[in-house]
Amino acid sequence: LLFENNKADGFDFFEEGRRVDVGASISAHWTMNNRDSYVSLFGGRSFADEVTNPFGRQSGLADDEPDYIAEVGLNLGGWVDGRTLFRYDPQAGDISRIDAEMRFNVWKLRGVTRYYRLNDNTADVLLEDDAVQEVVTGGLAFRPSNSWSARYNVSYDLGRGELRTQRGALRWEDDCTLLELFVRRNNSTNILINDTEVGFS
Repeated sequence: LLFENNKADGFDFFEEGRRVDVGASISAHWTMNNRDSYVSLFGGRSFADEVTNPFGRQSGLADDEPDYIAEVGLNLGGWVDGRTLFRYDPQAGDISRIDAEMRFNVWKLRGVTRYYRLNDNTADVLLEDDAVQEVVTGGLAFRPSNSWSARYNVSYDLGRGELRTQRGALRWEDDCTLLELFVRRNNSTNILINDTEVGFS
């Protein structure tokens, strides 16, 4: 939302003062095995002067020194695709937020992994005491045919050193039907403790 005129989507407000949004991007494109590939980098920042600021501290726009933002993107012929978003807080001298995602698609296998982290200052504003501040999740799917597939998903809380959830499933589907046999386990202080579920949907 940094380059949107309305940075508080869904709300009406008036901000006195002056604000300038500055950013730049660079990218390289090439062909890999007859498929488009690229790597890209974007960076930007909002500069404010004597503003009556309606934004909360967690927004990265609240102070006279707003956060720097950056995005790194990578696509290797559609087989590997990912991007990482950063926010750097110059007042705290720390990266206030990281959102990273990487996907791969090779043969009959598809996978995704995500990483998410908030620094202490941002987490204190946004989160409840028992909410996740740093977590990595992953998913893997094997599809040997158009109808059959097997899937596994996992979520790990790095801040607490805790395996939060696991889910494995065997699926059959066609154009109008999806049948799934699954096993799911929750082990989290703020959901259910040591709860295992077997189901069919």
